Amino acid sequence: MKRARRPTRRVTVLSLKDVENASEGVSLEGINLSEDELIEDYEFTEFLDRENREYRIEIDWGQFSEQQIQALIAILFQSIGYSIENWHEADRAREDGADLIIKKPKESIAIAVKIKPKNNDRQQLSDLSRRRENKKIYVYIQTPSKKFYESMSEYHGKVDFWDRRKLNDFFVKRNLGFTSNLIFDSHKISNTIREAQRTLFELRRKCLKFNKKETLKLSRQSLKLLFRLKDDAVALYKPNENMITLLEKPINIKNKQLNEHFLKIFLEYMDILNTRLTSFMHYFGMFYNLNKDLIHNSIIESIGRSHWLDLLRYRSDNSLPSLRKELREVIKNDEVLKKFKKRFPDKEEERYWKERAKNNDVWAAMESRVRSLMIFGEGIEAIIDDIVEEHAKNYTS
Repeated sequence: MKRARRPTRRVTVLSLKDVENASEGVSLEGINLSEDELIEDYEFTEFLDRENREYRIEIDWGQFSEQQIQALIAILFQSIGYSIENWHEADRAREDGADLIIKKPKESIAIAVKIKPKNNDRQQLSDLSRRRENKKIYVYIQTPSKKFYESMSEYHGKVDFWDRRKLNDFFVKRNLGFTSNLIFDSHKISNTIREAQRTLFELRRKCLKFNKKETLKLSRQSLKLLFRLKDDAVALYKPNENMITLLEKPINIKNKQLNEHFLKIFLEYMDILNTRLTSFMHYFGMFYNLNKDLIHNSIIESIGRSHWLDLLRYRSDNSLPSLRKELREVIKNDEVLKKFKKRFPDKEEERYWKERAKNNDVWAAMESRVRSLMIFGEGIEAIIDDIVEEHAKNYTS
């Protein structure tokens, strides 16, 4: 019988800095065994919460600073063909009320961004209203102060005011793939994964200084915990491995209701995986407190294996340097593509990209995310397999 094809793994080159950043870990010391019941309650509560939750297609704007929101707006407009000038970043003395100037032939837009406009921000609004651009947009995330809100009525017709809902609608409408990734990045599983990465790499860093020790055979309680860890690890890997076989086949149906349905299903799926990973880290801490030398030995034995890099495969970084880098890459790629098309027109290449453009952006974002989750889960399962293998050596010796 022909063996099922494993999904092709995309190779990600990781620097030493990536590993070092993941090494700033949390301590596993002192986890109380009496907390066992708490994780069961947590899982049940999470299940009930998912059953009653109303999933919404919106970016968590509250997690971003003003500069990050400016960068996100710049990336979005750049992705749909505008050129960008960031006066807030380049020359604050010449802002004249605008943080961003967005341009196309015969079109220019001045944009100001504030998290929560206050009374002393009214001057910026006044400056923005007097600019020469075709359109002026004032973006705000939180409810303005009373005095600022009262002054907004003076500028209706001169300035468009975008609250977080209107900003979100614009992102969803103009680039759903980019927006989907922002929504996925802001999901709580990203924080849980970062914590797991830090914890496990801190352990790995410690083990660089250790030598292997003799260990006792596992107690009945430890065996029970180890089986639980294996179950959780499989749940983090196998479902993603199965999902990828579906998601890697592109679909070209683009429908607002269908896309929202995809996103809501996937957000619930990420909730389920987050519960499993939270459970895994809880029981891993319990097992570690009982069997430190066994875990140290297993890490020492496997310290150079590739599954440690698999743990870094899932990355979500909305920091300002990362967003700026992404914007520079978008601009650079656009310039390179234009030059390439001009010098080497290729009808076959053009047809290929036209076909790619038909693909559903949400589906593609889900496929990319599941692939990263799958490789991360494979790394988690491999760490448990290393512990089982180390235990088996002791049992058979």
